[in-house]
Amino acid sequence: MEIRHAFESEKDDGGDASLVKPSDWNAGHRIIDPIEALFGTPDTAFEFDTSSLTGLTALGTAAAEDADTTVAGHYYVKNTQTGAPYWSGRYTTVSAPFTAITKFTNNAQSNYHCSALFISTATPGAFDFLSQGFNGVSTNGGIALLRWSSNSAYSNNPANLGLAHFGTWWLAIVATSTTNVAYHASTDGKTWRRVILARDPSMTIGSVGIAASAQDSTYGVSAAFDYLRIWNSALTLPGT
Repeated sequence: MEIRHAFESEKDDGGDASLVKPSDWNAGHRIIDPIEALFGTPDTAFEFDTSSLTGLTALGTAAAEDADTTVAGHYYVKNTQTGAPYWSGRYTTVSAPFTAITKFTNNAQSNYHCSALFISTATPGAFDFLSQGFNGVSTNGGIALLRWSSNSAYSNNPANLGLAHFGTWWLAIVATSTTNVAYHASTDGKTWRRVILARDPSMTIGSVGIAASAQDSTYGVSAAFDYLRIWNSALTLPGT
């Protein structure tokens, strides 16, 4: 995003390169988001500022999804599925070490509504969902790590973050190796809280993605993801 001054100078720049020029004043000013400020340019990025979902494979069956259409500059996914397969979204291939970060908001408002950043096998089978959930998943509006043995079968709940928050979330999965994975969450993208450290997910990690699930609710859930960014290294997140 860029902002510009309400006043723009019409004067010429002149010949003194040591002075601030009218063109400098008139130029747009780019606002850098906290993730870019902390970690720079990712190795792979899906920014959703066009309608293309190229590079991302569909997971499950979404009731509706698009990029840069329903919510400008976001991947929008709506899930009304109350039976298997439960999760719908998009994923891409990945291999450890890596760090994946997403930013999103959702309309979780009923039991077992979830939106998540996840890892799975190359052809998604077993899942670790780092999920913002409603009642029945974690503290209302909080973060839970959910293990699913498939998109049709919940397995267990390895960890919860005791922080209720219904606004924007940043989620991060840091894989040092396929047997050493950390899960983190943030409400501002600047400082992070760990959900669980050094977990062995008991899978050969081959994909990472974003998804939403209505599970057993009679109401649908939708989420707007700002991006999915991936670095080919295990980053250190401030505060963890």
